[in-house]
Amino acid sequence: MTVYANIGDTHAPYQDKRAIELACLILEEVKPDVVVHHADDIDFYALSSFCRDPARVTKLQEELNSAFRMNKRLTSATPESLWRLLNDGNHEARLWRYLCAHPEIAGLDALSLENLLRLEELGWELVPPITEMDNTLAFTHGEAVSKHAAYDVKKDLENVWFQQSIVRAHSHRTSCYTIRGPNSSRAGYVIGCLCTLTPEYRAHPNWLQGMAITTVNHGKFDTFSVENLIFSGTDRSRRVIFRGKEFVA
Repeated sequence: MTVYANIGDTHAPYQDKRAIELACLILEEVKPDVVVHHADDIDFYALSSFCRDPARVTKLQEELNSAFRMNKRLTSATPESLWRLLNDGNHEARLWRYLCAHPEIAGLDALSLENLLRLEELGWELVPPITEMDNTLAFTHGEAVSKHAAYDVKKDLENVWFQQSIVRAHSHRTSCYTIRGPNSSRAGYVIGCLCTLTPEYRAHPNWLQGMAITTVNHGKFDTFSVENLIFSGTDRSRRVIFRGKEFVA
C-alpha cells in the first residue's frame, strides 16, 4: 500500500499559520509515504494581473522567503516522506504569464519555479499531475469552481468523462462527489485549503481549511480510500478529529 497526504492552496505569504501547524501534526501522526502539494503553494501576489495593493507589488522576495519558511516547516513534520509539488496551479501560472510578457528574461535559470522556491534545498520535486492505479485515480490542482462545493469536482470529473477518480484542490472547499456506472464507480474529492479564510479581495468566502489522506492498495484489485479532514476552530486555534483522536494547533 501507498499512503499519500494531500495538501494544497497554502498561498504563501497568506497561509494560515494555525492551519499549517495542524497539518504538521497530522503529517507527524501519519508519516505518509508521499506528500502531494496540490499547487498554489505561493500566491505570487506581486505578479498578479488583478488590482493590487501598491505597497505589496514590490515584495516578491518577501513572498518567496515566506513560502520557503512555510515549506521547510511542513517538510520537518515528515522528512522521510517523498514530497511532490504539482505544477498545474493557477497561481504558479502567474509566473509563467509574467515571463511570457517579458521574454528577454524568461530564459534565466534563476527564474524557474524550482529555483525561486528552492525546491532542491527542500528535497521537493516539481511534477505534473499524478496518475495512480492504472489511470483510474488522479491527483491534480483542479480547474472548475461552482456555486455548490461538490459541483466543482463534478465538472472536473465530466471533463475526463468519468474515467478517473480525482483528488483536487483549487476551490478552497471540502467536498466529495460520487457516481456509479454500469462497470465501475468514480469519485471526486476536494481537499480544502491551508490559506487564510479572510482574504483582502473577498468578504466571508465560502472556504474550508483541510487536507486529505489517500491510501492506495496495489493488489490484484486496485482499490483506494480518501479521508477528508475538515479543520475547524476559532481565531486562536485550529482543530480536527482524525481516527478517533483530536489534534489542536
